[in-house]
Amino acid sequence: MFKTILVATEGSEAGNRAVETAARLAHTLRAALTVAMVIEPAMAAALHAWRRGEHDAGEAGPPHPLLTGVPGWLDRAREHVGHSREFDDELAEIVLNHARTRALAEGMAEVRTIAGHGDAVESIIEIAASERPDLLVFGSRGLGVMRGLLLGSVSLQLSQLAPCPCLIVR
Repeated sequence: MFKTILVATEGSEAGNRAVETAARLAHTLRAALTVAMVIEPAMAAALHAWRRGEHDAGEAGPPHPLLTGVPGWLDRAREHVGHSREFDDELAEIVLNHARTRALAEGMAEVRTIAGHGDAVESIIEIAASERPDLLVFGSRGLGVMRGLLLGSVSLQLSQLAPCPCLIVR
């Protein structure tokens, strides 16, 4: 049935649920699991503004939920000033390691990860075309609320453009 499963996440709660669901399904079916994470320009811009101290003083925490639990993330981010790609890669590594840990907790013995940069929909579709999964899994809502209102949600666009069956996790 499904021998390879690709799950896309950006570290949101819906993305985390998608990882857990994909891992349980992959474990049950003895399928290979790959987790993909894409750093979008808007996410990167918010992170870079934070690391330069150009954020609203009323904001309580970092612009990505996973960074809240990473000690010294802002100091490390500031070390990368002028090296945006390095900082983006570090965030992707944090999100992917978090996803891998969740998948392993669901019984997976091995989890591949892929980091992408650019538009989430385009990048995930490119990854899916390259990886050729039997199933693409993703959350119903992510971190891009404004984009969803203006352009249509990432999950809707993925479900329409994916080269394989999709499972949208609520």
